[in-house]
Amino acid sequence: MPPGAQVQVTTTTGERIIGPLAEVRRDSLYLSTTSGRPERAMAISDIRRIAYQDGKVFHGRTGALIGTGVGLVIALLAGRTTGAFRTQDGRNIMMLMGAGVGGFIGLASGSPRWVVAYGDVAQRPAGHEGGYSP
Repeated sequence: MPPGAQVQVTTTTGERIIGPLAEVRRDSLYLSTTSGRPERAMAISDIRRIAYQDGKVFHGRTGALIGTGVGLVIALLAGRTTGAFRTQDGRNIMMLMGAGVGGFIGLASGSPRWVVAYGDVAQRPAGHEGGYSP
């Protein structure tokens, strides 16, 4: 893993730390911090698992359904507030626009794909051989 890669470290106590990799030494791993604090050092012996971010996992159907629902609710609220619901055509247009925009945003959104690089590889869920997304 190159420096700067986004990593997820799980310690032997179960703590999960996510951040950019700064450096790996023989006996320790260092994560950069974004808050201006010094790098966080962890002994390799205290690490149970290391995973790195490798793109995104897209949940198209679920995202589109949630986005469509949210878009419909926003369209309903906007239509009532702006008076666009005075006619049947206005209601239909607002609902279709809201559902379309919401569905597109939901379809395009995803969650990080984590690939296990060290430890606990056997704990990957079935069907996620190409990456782990907790």
